[in-house]
Amino acid sequence: MPTSTIAFDIEVAGFPWEEVDEITRGYLLSREGDADKREAIPVIETISTLVGLIMLGVTVIVVGFAPQLLTLVAPGLVEKEPLVREIAIHQLRIMAPTAWFAGMIGIGFGALNAADVYWLPSISPLLSSVTIVVAVGGLAFWLGSQVSDPQYALLGGSVLAGAFVVGTVLQWVAQAIAQRQAGLGGFRLRLDLKNPAVKDVLTVMGPALFASGMLQINVYTDMYFTSYLEKPSAAVSALDYANLLVQTPLGILSNMILVPLLPVSPNFPIRKIGLP
Repeated sequence: MPTSTIAFDIEVAGFPWEEVDEITRGYLLSREGDADKREAIPVIETISTLVGLIMLGVTVIVVGFAPQLLTLVAPGLVEKEPLVREIAIHQLRIMAPTAWFAGMIGIGFGALNAADVYWLPSISPLLSSVTIVVAVGGLAFWLGSQVSDPQYALLGGSVLAGAFVVGTVLQWVAQAIAQRQAGLGGFRLRLDLKNPAVKDVLTVMGPALFASGMLQINVYTDMYFTSYLEKPSAAVSALDYANLLVQTPLGILSNMILVPLLPVSPNFPIRKIGLP
């Protein structure tokens, strides 16, 4: 269903949780031993609280101003495909809470990897994918050949968006349980802003999130111009498929390099090289 692609692009591309993952992982890899792990717990909980509060605000904004946001990034839909616009607005409001969960998942992903827990963060995205497949498959089985009828477009978009939210929640719950079992703290509100380690992490996180966020502008730029085409929803879908074709080989190559090296990289010796 091409109508869902527009809302998914706005929601999923909006928060660079990968940067939070890398920053959290980098900080924890510099801490070894049980004592340092206990010192890291307040930092993780403080960063989680800060990111959570920011993402909670983003969620409220998306829910309250979904029509305005969609008009901003895809103004052509108002005249070209008003039905697609209404479905995308509905989906945006349903998926808005995933902004909060995306931040928490990024922090948990980095924390677990730093604690040498790799299998769960690696397979946890399957929970979201399986949930979507089951939900969409169930809807197709229930409606049969009528699943593509325009009268069920809003229902189909709602099921897809709702399944995405449920899958994201399941992914976060799985990571939160594993994070607590690994001794890296749990879900707890904490604002220890005077902690020097928190200031260090925020000093790195701020510019990193800003730089990564700038990379998402290309998504919104594409949506802005394609919304004026004859069939904007189909054009956005085509761009998504093209992006997947580009990202697939990059993902394969990066995993071939990072997966075997990440567990041993903290133990690499650091040599000082004198400059002439």
